[in-house]
Amino acid sequence: MDISFERCKRDDMKIFALWLLSDSVGKHIFIEDTEKYYLQSEQNDDYRMYSVFCDGRMIAHLSGERYGDEVSLCLVVCPEIHNMGVGAAVLRTVKADSHRLFGKAARLSAYICNDNPGSRRCFEKAGFVYYSKSEDDKVNKYIYDIGRNNMNEVISKMAERRSVRSYTDVIPSDEAINEIIMAGTYAASGMNRQETIIVAIKNKEIRDELARDNAAVMGGTNDPFYGAPVVLVVLYNKDCPTGIYDGSLVMGNLMLAAHSLGVSSCWIHRAKETFEMPKWKNWLKTLGFEGEYIGVGNCILGYCDGDYPQDRGRKDNRYIIVE
Repeated sequence: MDISFERCKRDDMKIFALWLLSDSVGKHIFIEDTEKYYLQSEQNDDYRMYSVFCDGRMIAHLSGERYGDEVSLCLVVCPEIHNMGVGAAVLRTVKADSHRLFGKAARLSAYICNDNPGSRRCFEKAGFVYYSKSEDDKVNKYIYDIGRNNMNEVISKMAERRSVRSYTDVIPSDEAINEIIMAGTYAASGMNRQETIIVAIKNKEIRDELARDNAAVMGGTNDPFYGAPVVLVVLYNKDCPTGIYDGSLVMGNLMLAAHSLGVSSCWIHRAKETFEMPKWKNWLKTLGFEGEYIGVGNCILGYCDGDYPQDRGRKDNRYIIVE
């Protein structure tokens, strides 16, 4: 097999991942004529294990054990190849060929310790989503629904996304927030006017003040943002005739992009009422937004605290096709 470890590095380790799950079990493979790699495998009806050794030392390990209709995965890579994309590439390969590897399981799962953010990012990049946590709050369960795997990736994310109403205080990375915002700017708009704006609030004092004013609109005092640490406020220029529709499309893009990155979200109303208040109108001006803007929605962002909401099913008789 023609395989180069250096080439793998430059190609997100995809080649290495394919080799790891190939039919090369029990064979020695020479890479660049310098290092000898060996692939070992064990399997039965409910268990499959692959390990890659280099000069007698294990450098990568993947195992999957079936429990009912679920396959629990364990993935380990040695420190020397951390942050090279090995793990995510292996997981993507597993997803694409899950039926051959593990039979007709309904979903893949993994249990990740809270003190292992590298593993969490690896599984999130591969499309796994948070599902639940252990009673002692030390381990989180992530899942990938194999049934969605046959869908177009974008449609799959639409089907998986849920509104989350309980958050930890962990703030998503700047990189993730920026990607989510960018997705919002690519929402369709009437005549491509692009008259919507997105205000990302990470500052806790401002976030808490906005939450209090939002709650006051309802005559309450509870946090309407459910503890989420980040709020993306979507507004539109009042002179835009399609503003409310354009802003709604922005909100949809934000929530879908968040889910695709493993970030939880929810649409919170009353952006219109809060940004009718003089102090918030003036605050927008201090940010450089001249003119009048009308609030569409607040997209809250963070990480789910507790079990990820499950699909309640779709109602019947919601569409008809006229031939």
